[in-house]
Amino acid sequence: MYPPAFASPVRNRSRSFLEDKGSRSSLKEFSLEDTDLNSATSTAPPFSADSASASPSASPSASAAAAVAAAARHFLHFSMFRALPVPGGRYTAQVRLEPRGGKDGSSDIDDGDSINPASRDAISDEASSLLRPDAEPFPNAAAAAAVDGAWRAGGRLGSGYRKGRRKLRSLAACAALVVAGLVVAACLLLDVADAWLGFGGGRRAAGLERCVPQDIAVPALAGMTVAEKVGQMMQIDERALGLGGNVTEYYIGSILSGGGGWPQYAPNTPTAWADMVDNFQAKALKTRLRIPLVYGVDAVHGHNNVFGATVFPHHVGLGAAGNATLVEEIAAAVAKEVAATGIRWTFSPAVTVCLDPRWGRCYESFGADPGLVTEMAIAEIRGWMKVPYEAGNFPGTVFMAPTAKHYVGDGGTRGGVDRGETVGGEAVLRHVHLPPYVAAVAEGVPTIMASYSSWNGVKMHGNSYLLTDVLRKEMGFLGVLVSDWEALKELPGSYEDQVALGVNAGLDMIMVPNDFANFSSTLTSLINSGRVPMSRIDEAVSRVLSLKHSLGLFDKDLVCARHSSSFFSSSSSSLSSRFLPFFGCPEHRQLAQKAVAASLVLLQDSWRRGGNGGGYNVAVWGRGRKKMFPLPVDGARIVVAGSHANDIGRQCGGWTISWQGEAGPITKGTTIWQGIKELISGRAASLTYIGYPPEDDRYENGTRKRPIEATREAAAAWVKRARSVEADLGIVVVGEPPYAEYKGDNQQLELSGPARSTIFGICNQIPCVVVVVSGRPLNVTGMLPHLDALIAAWLPGSEGNGVADVLFDETVDFKGKLPLPWFRSVRDLQPDHSPGPNPPLFPMGFGLNKAGNPMGTVDGEGAP
Repeated sequence: MYPPAFASPVRNRSRSFLEDKGSRSSLKEFSLEDTDLNSATSTAPPFSADSASASPSASPSASAAAAVAAAARHFLHFSMFRALPVPGGRYTAQVRLEPRGGKDGSSDIDDGDSINPASRDAISDEASSLLRPDAEPFPNAAAAAAVDGAWRAGGRLGSGYRKGRRKLRSLAACAALVVAGLVVAACLLLDVADAWLGFGGGRRAAGLERCVPQDIAVPALAGMTVAEKVGQMMQIDERALGLGGNVTEYYIGSILSGGGGWPQYAPNTPTAWADMVDNFQAKALKTRLRIPLVYGVDAVHGHNNVFGATVFPHHVGLGAAGNATLVEEIAAAVAKEVAATGIRWTFSPAVTVCLDPRWGRCYESFGADPGLVTEMAIAEIRGWMKVPYEAGNFPGTVFMAPTAKHYVGDGGTRGGVDRGETVGGEAVLRHVHLPPYVAAVAEGVPTIMASYSSWNGVKMHGNSYLLTDVLRKEMGFLGVLVSDWEALKELPGSYEDQVALGVNAGLDMIMVPNDFANFSSTLTSLINSGRVPMSRIDEAVSRVLSLKHSLGLFDKDLVCARHSSSFFSSSSSSLSSRFLPFFGCPEHRQLAQKAVAASLVLLQDSWRRGGNGGGYNVAVWGRGRKKMFPLPVDGARIVVAGSHANDIGRQCGGWTISWQGEAGPITKGTTIWQGIKELISGRAASLTYIGYPPEDDRYENGTRKRPIEATREAAAAWVKRARSVEADLGIVVVGEPPYAEYKGDNQQLELSGPARSTIFGICNQIPCVVVVVSGRPLNVTGMLPHLDALIAAWLPGSEGNGVADVLFDETVDFKGKLPLPWFRSVRDLQPDHSPGPNPPLFPMGFGLNKAGNPMGTVDGEGAP
């Protein structure tokens, strides 16, 4: 999507341009590269003019160029570097043109433009002998012609030296001025191109300011104005700020990039992100008290807004893996990738207990067991906060600020409705939903985000009992309590009522992504009228400032993301540069691949050949088989099909590059099909991907792109072709389309028509394994008799080769167990989460290994 970053030549040239080595530079500073005029590829080491005449191997063209450079050095009164091409050859001379000083430091050129006789004679003799075309043979006619042109243009620097020196000097001065203009223009143009195209890691885009590292004193509350305090309580989306002028005007304390947010004026690269953060920080440091801002981002399964980041499995998959050590390692890895973009605050982990798979955010939860959620949440918080060794002498006490969310009960709403109501007594709230927060506070989590949902009719953002009495006074939370996106507007009453209710209930920072001017004036008015006491404001601001201090943002080493005060160079010790090598690195992708393999849950492993199961190739499968695993590879003809088999976007799910996510090659990674090819393409007799039937739910502007009849006919044609494929084993990968939040609420939880057609088209012909890529259990009860093996792969992220490892590598076994029950029918899902009329199809904690043995259950229920 974007060209790879590489080291920009602009910076080195620009630094050299500004260096001042004084007037005593000698001719040894002259260097020559690519001196062979006969070859387009050969190069020579840097050439010194002082050694031109002494070295018998020095080329005549090099000596000639050295003499010209020497003459120009004596004649010109300014200093610069520039590559000078010689006609007919490939070599370039980097020339520093400046007066040559004597031993006393004075210039050899006097005010009368006369030249020191000794220096003049030495140059005249050497140059005249070198610049005569007939002095000695040249490598080719082009070289001779080039030097002959120089000789004619500059005059004979021997007997005709005095006569031609003014002409030579005038020509050289004009040429040097032109070259100087070209150099400056090229530097500026390349600098702009660097910003837009990401060269050299990405320079800042036009209009972005550079952050200057500086130590800043933590301000005293008594010295802050009302406007400055209100500003510290606001968190604004970067897309509403443009180039950031409002940061200074409104004293904004925090900025975020929500789902799908990334730099508006540059490509979606890590250094473009760091430049964006630095630009906003530079604006914040222009305020009277120079209070730095803190930047937040939804890094919920990797630094998922940034192209090329490592995308890990969503939480539901990590809950299936059930490995706290692995979760901690993942959080630490993502923290490094987030730090590479200069960001220090992440809105993760969701410590939600998901009781209903119909909820559109269920995949953000580790599962339905409060104990499992608590264990995984604590591991992730530790991984985010711990200081990696790469940070060196880290000034702050917290490396990355995680956020436990969404407080409290958002996974228990009636019917799984997002932002709905959780109904029940306080005992249920404390037994099911509160334990992860108690543990998170004990672990020292620095921020907690309130939930959109209600508890017994009271919106959480205005529930002072739960936000202040329970969370603050009872649990002892001392950090920042932040609102969710525009959540105050869901409170009852006018906007003034909503702001007053939320702030007085205990919120410290308000996420007002767009309407910050209205919020600022409203809260200021409420303070002046006494509806919001100053003591509540001071309490909130002190917590925000404490968060920034714990992150080291008042320290010069961490206040800026990557830039130093130098115009042409970036600080090699900046936060971003230290961690940029970790962004999307092979080690992180290997960790993600390992996590994917650990998250897969084998739900069914049977052998239904014979009867309605169809035939099979005895030479490949053998006789007497009772289950599918281990799968045959050597000599087998394998076919792969399904909408999720070769699609990075679908296997990553929501919160990937965009808020809702989308299908297609939206970021870097390995699809499941690509992983299978890489692993077994040299062993299988044949390996074919045949795609999937046309989707029947494609709309554009509310109108179906393809008539239902045409879709059905196309699907039937695909199934007919699939049945004609000769193969011994089928791998079918199907699942849900990407979604997020309330747009993912689903009361049916059915696979699409094309997904079912794919399963029946393949599995009714040959032995098959069905891999379900989804953020929650789906209705598969009616399909079980038609397939041999069923695997829950959840939302694996960017490294689909982890699925291939478990399928075909005999040394990698299934380890995952269901983090929530797999329902038999959606009718069994009760609104109040009480047990349904039928037991689950697969109980929570269930999972098989390749030997066919269950790895344990939570509630004692067995598999069907």
